[in-house]
Amino acid sequence: MLADELARKGLTVTQLARRAELGRTTVHEALQPGGPVPSQRTVAALAHALGLPEEELLNLRGGADRRGGADAARRVRSSGDHGL
Repeated sequence: MLADELARKGLTVTQLARRAELGRTTVHEALQPGGPVPSQRTVAALAHALGLPEEELLNLRGGADRRGGADAARRVRSSGDHGL
């Protein structure tokens, strides 16, 4: 969903990172299927920057957490707030 919206808006990862006030690596990882599950703050910042409903993206994040189990939770904890 995030990658689709990024393409639809014609933005680069760098441009989205600036809009969301996140690091480029954080945004890149958030767009990677099977990558680390982004923090709630990261998802909220990306949703706001893309003009998407935050709740919908947070629901997707919750599904990724459940699928990833303890490993996903560990990735979220270790990823921090990514400089927010």
